[in-house]
Amino acid sequence: MGGEDKGLVQVAGIPLYQHVLARLQPQVGSIAISANRNQARYQESGLPAIGDLTTDFSGPLAGILAGLRYAATEWVVFVPCDVPDFPTTLVEQLWQQKGPALAAYASDGERAHPTLALLHTSLAPQLAGYLARGDRKLMLFLDAAGARQVRSLVSKPHSTTLIREKTACAGSRKKDSPMNNPHPPLLGIAAYSGTGKTTLLKQLIPLLRQRKSE
Repeated sequence: MGGEDKGLVQVAGIPLYQHVLARLQPQVGSIAISANRNQARYQESGLPAIGDLTTDFSGPLAGILAGLRYAATEWVVFVPCDVPDFPTTLVEQLWQQKGPALAAYASDGERAHPTLALLHTSLAPQLAGYLARGDRKLMLFLDAAGARQVRSLVSKPHSTTLIREKTACAGSRKKDSPMNNPHPPLLGIAAYSGTGKTTLLKQLIPLLRQRKSE
């Protein structure tokens, strides 16, 4: 992303984080945004923006620790700003399937998606110690915390929606354009967290707009 704040990247004319908020708000009672920069921009949403408790930018776990210590509830759900299409029942399914575990995270049945997670606030001291030792890997912490993997929450990438080498054009012939088709063609992009989906979208959207105007 070249240092750009992913949450503020415009997608369909709306900052990416607002797409995430729209999906998350019906599932929870309150929301806080984890942000170490551009906090004023995020606060324009009317929600609090909280920064990491450390200054070494320890990755997602630092934001999770800040969230656990900020929360007024016993349980906190975490979602990343670059996964706006997580399930509308994410929180419910994590809650119902966590069992006695103090944490749960999503899986598509083949791969884990640890950034979509539910954690109990009592894990904060354990997480603080983990970070103090210099550990940073989210999945290793969840394993150490005995987190429950909840399957079938996240759609798997499908061969027809994969974009190889980050270069592709999607659309249809002019006779199949939305003007003539009551069911316009849709492009779906599914990939794992951290694989560059946001960067791809920034490159792809102008190409699609150009194709539409041809």
